[in-house]
Amino acid sequence: MDTLPINHGKPWSKEAMIEVYEKAFKHKDDPKILDKLADQYGRTSVSIKLIIRGIEREKFLKSRNIKKLIHFTDERNIKSIMKNGLISVDTLKKKNMHYYNCDDKRLDGITHGISISVTNRNDYLLNAYHTRQEREWIEIELDPYLLCKANCYFFDTNAANNKFKNCHDELENVGAFQSMFSDEVIIQGGRTLKRTNQNINETTCAQAEIIVKYQIPKSKIIKITKINVS
Repeated sequence: MDTLPINHGKPWSKEAMIEVYEKAFKHKDDPKILDKLADQYGRTSVSIKLIIRGIEREKFLKSRNIKKLIHFTDERNIKSIMKNGLISVDTLKKKNMHYYNCDDKRLDGITHGISISVTNRNDYLLNAYHTRQEREWIEIELDPYLLCKANCYFFDTNAANNKFKNCHDELENVGAFQSMFSDEVIIQGGRTLKRTNQNINETTCAQAEIIVKYQIPKSKIIKITKINVS
């Protein structure tokens, strides 16, 4: 059996995390830098990678002044959400938990994740779902810094767009996050959408989304508000 690194499982200090990030950035052209840092700090290379990823995301959140993430759902799910947090459809089914489905089509196929938007609610999807079935809706405001540790995908437009097919692994890095705010985004049908008058914390495409895998704990919920759909 392989011996675990000396500091495996021990909490990181903020100072050590920043130090690791700075060293990784300084030696970013070294293909073995993760392994070298893992040896130096008595950690696994995966742990080093996650620390770097978290700091990159935190810095980007601050640079864009992102204060909130938004999810919306059927109001009847509120009791479960307040108890268990937000849970993916796959996990709900696996645990045999009752829920009210908002999107029975789920064209993106990512049923192991929870869709959230940045700063603003995706009213295009909300209206589309409400047209299919009129009901009461709630908006859930989430702490954006949940992204620093979350396993998630960043999509610069609707996740069901064919351009994302078979390339989800490429959408986990901070570059994919940054692309949500690009000057130009390729949207449905291969058309180009240009960034115009959006605020710094608003995505270029209103349908850009982040899909967080598996679950978002209730501790990350800031506020829940009823939505008036006209």
